[in-house]
Amino acid sequence: MVDHKDIELAQVKVIKTALRKGKKYDNLAKNYGEYLKKLRAEKNPNDYIKTVAIKMFPSEEAYNLRLENYRSRYADKDLCASLEELYELYYHIAKEENRERSDEEIEQMLRAIMGFTIKLHNMESLVDIIEDANKNIKKVFLAGVAPEFRQEAYIIGLKLTLDRLAQELEFAQKDDCSSKPASPEQ
Repeated sequence: MVDHKDIELAQVKVIKTALRKGKKYDNLAKNYGEYLKKLRAEKNPNDYIKTVAIKMFPSEEAYNLRLENYRSRYADKDLCASLEELYELYYHIAKEENRERSDEEIEQMLRAIMGFTIKLHNMESLVDIIEDANKNIKKVFLAGVAPEFRQEAYIIGLKLTLDRLAQELEFAQKDDCSSKPASPEQ
């Protein structure tokens, strides 16, 4: 499987080949250097190269057109070969991403999406619980808690928050177990 390191190595090869060929290709080397910097700056470089590959090569025709363009633009065989290697990697990624998914892959993705939805719901509930706890603590202080009892009031508020979080977690675990589909053998 092609990853961002493969793309980086191929980009470096293009840059070195262009620089080796003299001033005529300095601008090409500079452009590919910028592409390399952008790739290295990405938080998720593998996701980034997938996005680039899909945009660049939505079809085999786009891939062939790009290669024909480079072959006609650059007479140097070494430079063309390094560019072809790079774009072959991108095309391989695009082909993999654009292929039709199997039923098993679809089921795995659906389970992941459903799990994410449940987690998102639970996170919203947790935020509500924390906000409620903060409001309750503020109410206690606005009611006039003496300075010597403030620490105790915070501890009570924290205990109530933890109890509510534990209840929410227990509910989420029960909900998660009941939402799992039964296996076909049952």
